[in-house]
Order: sequence, then C-alpha cells, then structure tokens
Amino acid sequence: LDCEEQMEERCQIHGEASSMACHTAKAGESCFERVQWAMTQGIVQHPAWYPTLNIGSTFEDFQAHLHAQGQHACRVPCAPPSSASCRTAEPGEACHRHVAWAMQTGIAASPSSYPTLDSHSRFEDFQAWLHHIHHGECAAPCEAVGA
Repeated sequence: LDCEEQMEERCQIHGEASSMACHTAKAGESCFERVQWAMTQGIVQHPAWYPTLNIGSTFEDFQAHLHAQGQHACRVPCAPPSSASCRTAEPGEACHRHVAWAMQTGIAASPSSYPTLDSHSRFEDFQAWLHHIHHGECAAPCEAVGA
C-alpha cells in the first residue's frame, strides 16, 4: 500500500471517513501529554472516565476516546503500527536510556506512572510499557512480556 492508502485504511479502522486525515499525537503536542496521563494516571485514578478502556488499551484507543469527548485538541488517531517487528533496546540507544532511567529512578520516584510494573520487573517489561505509551522511541521488545 502507498502512504495515502495506508492513511485511509488506518482512519477507517477508527470509524472516521477517509476524507478526515488521521494523526496519532506526537511528543510535544498537548494531546500526546494528555493521552500519556490518561494511560498512566487517569485510568488508574478515574476508571469511570474511561468506561470502554483498560490498562491494556492502546495509545490510539485512548486518543480516540479523548477525540470522541472533544478533549485536548486530539484528532482521530491512525491505527497502531504493526507489532510484527520487535527490537530489544541496546546500550547507547535512546530507548535503552529511557528504560534504564525508568528502572533505576522512575519506578521509585513515581510508581503510579508504571501501573503494570514494580521494581522487580524485567528490562523487557519496562520497554514494553514505554512502547505501549509511546515514550522513549521504544519498539516492542522481542522477548514476550512476562515470560
């Protein structure tokens, strides 16, 4: 599929007409920050605000919910990229630095930001969470989470 066909396909997945371009929020955008908050804090503290979502719902599902509520300038998200490709972060990569910080500092400083993890969680589990919330340029890790 070419880029235009891929965008049409992704937008149709979220129930919008293909004439409305989809856009998944990116770091630095208000919507992105609100989606991350909803995924890490909101769903835990106020689950009634997200009746069709749960901690395992995708970034795009949360963004679609905020869009439907008319909140935070969130547009219709594109469908999530295929998870067929995986890559466990290696030292020197941005994702590895984010995972290491989350494991050494983040989990202790703000455990509520990592609702599915604890201080004994594996590197791949932290990377999977960061991938899930679209943080740190992390791909899905190759090793299955919880294995």
